[in-house]
Amino acid sequence: MPRECHTKSASNSTLNDTPTAIVVPIRCFSNPLSRLADVLNRSQRVELTRRMAKRVLAASSCYPTYIATHDDEVTSWACKIGVPVILVKHPGLSAAAEYSLRTLAETDIERVVIVHADLALAQTLNPAIGPGFVIVPDYNHCGSNVICIPADVPFEFSYGKGSFKRHIAEAERLGLPIKVVDDPRLATDIDQSEDLKKLTVNDLISLGLIGLETELKT
Repeated sequence: MPRECHTKSASNSTLNDTPTAIVVPIRCFSNPLSRLADVLNRSQRVELTRRMAKRVLAASSCYPTYIATHDDEVTSWACKIGVPVILVKHPGLSAAAEYSLRTLAETDIERVVIVHADLALAQTLNPAIGPGFVIVPDYNHCGSNVICIPADVPFEFSYGKGSFKRHIAEAERLGLPIKVVDDPRLATDIDQSEDLKKLTVNDLISLGLIGLETELKT
């Protein structure tokens, strides 16, 4: 069961009267966003990781929201900011998503939303929440930035390059109605320096990347 550092009322956190929970997996803070090492040092990457995660959590704030992790540092940070933790047994995004889905299926939650923690422009998750299987891909329709799924289905997650097509195929295997949502804010994830170049100067500043905007735009 989730570790209750803080709780939110499910009765006030539903869409279409279906109890819905948000899960934000975070692997660790020890060496995050390693593919940004050419433009950001470790402390900058840690700070960026936390700022983006907080933005995603704010976008999830009207729903019961959990951080899924196996990392002690992430667990401590989540508790400090008042977000309950699902302690997963194995590292990896797919493992975290599957364990969280099984865990929440044992509660009164009927729908689970798995959200990447690096969605730099997230404001609301409402476009990604609905019946059946809802997925928000990245700009290239390669990754699976947000997945919304019934809590009681035996869905097998398969994150990594090309996960969008694999997750669509898994939803088809399970006979779930499928909805693909192209949302520019939820499609903006930050994996490498080229992703930062898509952000406006104001976006970079809001993420604490003051001074980097000049370097990236040249």
